[in-house]
Amino acid sequence: MASYDDDDAEGAVRRRTIRRLKLLYAWQAVGPSSWGRFASLFYDSVGLSPSQIGIITGTMPLVRALAMPVWGTFADRWSTKKRVALVTQFVGASILLLLTLPERRHFDFVWLVSVVSACFASAGVLDAFTLEVLGADEKARFGEIRLWSAVSWGASNLAMGYVADTFGFRINIAIFFACAVVSTAILALVVPEHSTVRSAGEEPPPGKETSGVVEE
Repeated sequence: MASYDDDDAEGAVRRRTIRRLKLLYAWQAVGPSSWGRFASLFYDSVGLSPSQIGIITGTMPLVRALAMPVWGTFADRWSTKKRVALVTQFVGASILLLLTLPERRHFDFVWLVSVVSACFASAGVLDAFTLEVLGADEKARFGEIRLWSAVSWGASNLAMGYVADTFGFRINIAIFFACAVVSTAILALVVPEHSTVRSAGEEPPPGKETSGVVEE
């Protein structure tokens, strides 16, 4: 039977993990709010026609819909959810940063950058990884974590609208990249690789302590 000290330690690990995931999801929402809602305005600001903007914005959801199952399958098959989330998030944001190049504002280049960036969409992988980290005992709190993302997204949209009006749309792309870097750092350095707390009856991983709390 676990001691009270073990229970306290387990509770501390659970609370710390939940806080870290809330921070991650809050930051994850800031980036998309700085770009996704304002992408069409950016395309218009660089001189693209309405039909060209329609082609880009119509292609992106299709590309994401095709890309996300591929990344999800890859992450499940090789058990690399965290690594896939890290790589796709950083690479996708880095590619989008190419849109800040002033000499590359013609339609073909903007369309290509937007589509290639969308190929690295993997939001479902992050959600699956989060549920894995929460474990069976805490997965019910996933909605609570997603709430932080929703609140952050709403507040950030208001802020980013002001930023775009004041400084232009190019700064939004830079903010999107900066937020992706911060989110990647949080995911890589702060969020544990696996669930830090075992469910009842779960065997401890090899080499880990057996007090009821799995080391990070």
